[in-house]
Amino acid sequence: MTMRRICPNCGTVVGEGSRRCGACGMEVAKMEEFAAAKKAAEAKGLGKTVVIGNQKSLWRRWVRPEVIVLAVLVVVMVWWMTRPGPPPAWTRFPDSPMEAAEQLVRLVAMETNESSDKAYALVPPAARDADMEDEQGLYRQLFLTMNHYLRDEFGADWMTRATFAVAKENADVIEVHIDAETLHVRTVLVTPSEKQNETNRRYGIAGISEFDVRDAAGFQKMGAISGVTRGYGGEGAVGNLQAVLAAGARQRESAMQTKLRLLPILRDPRRANGNRFALIQTWKVRQDPVIRQRLEMIANSDLYDREIQQTAKDVLRDAVPEEELIAAGVE
Repeated sequence: MTMRRICPNCGTVVGEGSRRCGACGMEVAKMEEFAAAKKAAEAKGLGKTVVIGNQKSLWRRWVRPEVIVLAVLVVVMVWWMTRPGPPPAWTRFPDSPMEAAEQLVRLVAMETNESSDKAYALVPPAARDADMEDEQGLYRQLFLTMNHYLRDEFGADWMTRATFAVAKENADVIEVHIDAETLHVRTVLVTPSEKQNETNRRYGIAGISEFDVRDAAGFQKMGAISGVTRGYGGEGAVGNLQAVLAAGARQRESAMQTKLRLLPILRDPRRANGNRFALIQTWKVRQDPVIRQRLEMIANSDLYDREIQQTAKDVLRDAVPEEELIAAGVE
């Protein structure tokens, strides 16, 4: 007859040849100790006996390294599959046209590659030109040119005097006033139509009316030429180059391009004196507030020759003879 043992710990039948309980893992020797202790306890009148041995409990048999690793992998996979996705790209844009314009101007004034790239990031994909080669590089040049113009004309602290106002004719256009200059920053709504509501509207930069990114390639070219000229001949050679450029009127340049070409000469009495043609070429932009401010300064400053002072007055009064306009290349 086969001898059967009953595990005193869990009540499972243990076969004769088994060395330990298949259910709880208690060894046969421990079973006998347990049974002996139980019998002794019962003899003393104790109803229940607990013998603490070194048998493995159920949780210890399951909590093994491979089980822990598997559980961690399962948790990671569940998190990865159910994690929230990144917020839509349009949500990173400013929440008003005013804030978009202010951010742009602050970044331009900083004049670093990082700030220029952040300013470029304000231009939404819909406002970019996929066919434009190195558009980001062109925007860098545009922002650099814009900052240099404002710095040279109004001082290094021009940003501290900048004020912002919504254009009367278009709420998406923000006017930026720096002394006599007014720039027009065009903004565009980037929030998808299905997500729009009164509190969920985001705006990017569509452009700056006075600084067209399509002109940036020309600014890059002149910057490179000026850099080489400065390397060979110093600032004096750059001044001579600017004088030559100022003397050559261009028929299809914008008002800002004309200002960028002529103002470096007009700001310096040494270059302006004897360069009357450059002064006459301001005639085509004589209504521009910055040009008028500069001409009035020249007309009333003894640092300029009398002929130059008189020419400035003639341009302001629109009294330049037609033949002199033609000679200066002004239509």
